[in-house]
Amino acid sequence: MVLNIDGSRSRRLGMDYESDYDIITTTIEDAGDTKVGISSYRWDNAGGDPEKSVEVVQVGNELKFFDLNASSVSKGLFHTELLITAPTDFIFSFTVVDGILVVSTGEKEIYSLEYTAPDGITVTTSRLLVRDFFGIADVFDGVDITRGSDVQNRPITLDDAHLYNLRNQSWGIPRVSGNTEDMGDPVLYFFEQSTGLYPANSDTITEALYPDAGDSDNRTVERFFAANLVSNPLGTTRAAQGYFIIDALDRGSSRNTEEAANRARYSELTSLPVDTLPSDETPGGASTITEFAGRVFYSGFPGDVIDGDRHSPKMSSYVLFSKVVDSTADLNLCYQEGDPTSKNNPDIVDTDGGFIRINEAYGIKRLINLGSALIVVAANGVWRIVGGTDKGFTATNYIVEKISDRGCTAKDSIAVIDNTFMYWGDDAIYHVAPDQFGGLVANNITFGRIQKLYDSINIEDKRAAKGEYDGYERKVRWLYYNRTADDEPTKELVLDLQLQAYYTNTIKQLDGEVFPRAATIFVALPYQVVGSEVNLVAGLDDVVVGTDPVVLTVNTKEGIAQREIGYVVVTSVSPVVEYTFAIYRNTDFKDWFSVDGVGVDADAHVVTSYLSGTDFQREKQVPYITIHSKRTESGYQEDGDDLIPVGRSSILVQARWDWSNSTSSGKWGREFQAYRYRRLYIPTGSDDDFDNGFETVVTKNKLRGSGKVLSLKFRSEPERDFHLYGWSMLFDMSQNV
Repeated sequence: MVLNIDGSRSRRLGMDYESDYDIITTTIEDAGDTKVGISSYRWDNAGGDPEKSVEVVQVGNELKFFDLNASSVSKGLFHTELLITAPTDFIFSFTVVDGILVVSTGEKEIYSLEYTAPDGITVTTSRLLVRDFFGIADVFDGVDITRGSDVQNRPITLDDAHLYNLRNQSWGIPRVSGNTEDMGDPVLYFFEQSTGLYPANSDTITEALYPDAGDSDNRTVERFFAANLVSNPLGTTRAAQGYFIIDALDRGSSRNTEEAANRARYSELTSLPVDTLPSDETPGGASTITEFAGRVFYSGFPGDVIDGDRHSPKMSSYVLFSKVVDSTADLNLCYQEGDPTSKNNPDIVDTDGGFIRINEAYGIKRLINLGSALIVVAANGVWRIVGGTDKGFTATNYIVEKISDRGCTAKDSIAVIDNTFMYWGDDAIYHVAPDQFGGLVANNITFGRIQKLYDSINIEDKRAAKGEYDGYERKVRWLYYNRTADDEPTKELVLDLQLQAYYTNTIKQLDGEVFPRAATIFVALPYQVVGSEVNLVAGLDDVVVGTDPVVLTVNTKEGIAQREIGYVVVTSVSPVVEYTFAIYRNTDFKDWFSVDGVGVDADAHVVTSYLSGTDFQREKQVPYITIHSKRTESGYQEDGDDLIPVGRSSILVQARWDWSNSTSSGKWGREFQAYRYRRLYIPTGSDDDFDNGFETVVTKNKLRGSGKVLSLKFRSEPERDFHLYGWSMLFDMSQNV
């Protein structure tokens, strides 16, 4: 029987610092066992310039900005911003809308950063604002008068909670009384006309607000006819709320502030002040944000409430969205512009902001823009928000659909691949992609393949995993064991989408050292934008000013687009965190060669599964195995009087029979070299390109030993390349069982 492998297995280059690099020093202290938030984000279209891309690196609460068009990322550092009030142990979330970088830090402030050429960054902070559709728990005589048929109860006393609710329900503006012709507090007008009762939560002033056609002096001014409202109760429908615009997270204090400001605006209301309201506070802010449909969406809030009541929202299931963003001032406006309690223009319009409550969701980890849909990834499942019509998402037209009940463990493990995405859950890696009917489904892509490997990763390291997709290599990469407190080598799980195969990379450590350590993945440019000067011409003549030619700077993209993934590498944590940038680039296959000039061998190996030829009973032998590998030699370099091939390879092969797992079994064969040339190639000189006429090296080798099943191990040698295309062999099988 002939067996072979379909696909190519090549050795990775050594992980090393950029060829031209600086060590970046921060102000963040870390004893090594303290959690420090480390993340990165590529800010494209910075300042509205489509050619300006900036790498933003977060370490603790410090942001550093790197021009990606510099000779190396670390050389491109042009600005540092310390977000003093932000936590140092939180992974920030970033998004860009209209060239503006928006940052959420898990605190209540939202940061917006604007770039101005050549190296300016302007920072603005804001709070998320919503209309108060929540109100306050309102109890009179032991009965909640905000719910059911009790909303029509008109109390005989007025406490702060009920007065605030009335002000928030259309009673917050002084009116002209239809009886006295005076401007005053409509609550007091109602009290007088009802002979000692205050308005109910179902009473809305707009039902008794109209001009007096019999007034010969002014027939257009709207007047409040309190007696008409008293005589015609509105029933059990609660009045519209939302007159006040409040802080979405510090609701109580902002209610007090807004109500006091309203009284300052309208002196007629000062006789009935609101003194004390519950704090009603959410102890934290958004942990995830994204741009979608021209807006910024915010979520991942804590579910706790401080000094709240039964009306206090548990924000962990909320998704807030801004109005359509035209400027920085719009980023935090998560409410409709029209006053829902007014008689004129109370309606919400398509471009307004607002919020969505996903009742089932909690622990929202990430918001993802998939183009036509906003994906909400939570600890207990995945949902999508889409427009209810072909015109896409608007504040008046959207649908929320549940995709999966399999939640996410690590928010930074999420990798977006075209219009699909993958994420790490507690039990598996899931791929959310369209099914045959066009709907999104979450598929377990580890079961039956790498489940044992995935289960071996402890939960803390799963939560810290970082994922990214390289669109040029078509590989998804996840870093784990990447925390500064880890003491074992950082690992990388790679899913090659072309081969549909997983493999792992171990980023070796120098002897006795914990650092450098790859902490996170960043997405760089696969090319550089280089400015060159050209003379301005008119027809065939140069344009000059005096005798000087007029020149223009023209930006061009240089380099071959091959890879866009790099790594932020922590080099030290004492006394402060230091880092730089690294890529797989060392052609001697050594990790961290730049650190000490020696490095450590980044060995490679492949171990096959057990091959049986579909028969597990009979003894088998393989007289010969043919190994196919890539010819990697590309030329020669001088070494004294000798010429040494450039890019030499080595592939050592070992047979392992009968499910054996150590040499003590006696079933492991002797290693042999499978990368050999059948005839000697003699170079013409140091400029010879080693062209022997073949792209591959093919060798036929004896394979000793016997057994019921066979596993093969292929491994590399230090400083040698390793690129295996596959193998073929024939099983000789015993006739006896």
